Amino acid sequence: MSIETMEGERFVRFCASARGTVARPLSAAEHAAKFRTCAARAVGLDEAERLHRKLRQLEAESDLSRLFDFTHHAGCS
Repeated sequence: MSIETMEGERFVRFCASARGTVARPLSAAEHAAKFRTCAARAVGLDEAERLHRKLRQLEAESDLSRLFDFTHHAGCS
């Protein structure tokens, strides 16, 4: 990125790797927040949080058929 002020001062910054890549990974908290923010747009915040909890414990789930079934939860239409 290059920014030049009205006074002619120039600031240049280059970043070869975006946040969230292998070179610059997100922390667990940043990853969780990003997931909840993105998922909440589709299913609402409560469902996004529920889904995130389920996905974090995916190996313990014996039945995945209802993992993405939002119709059985209160507050969903």
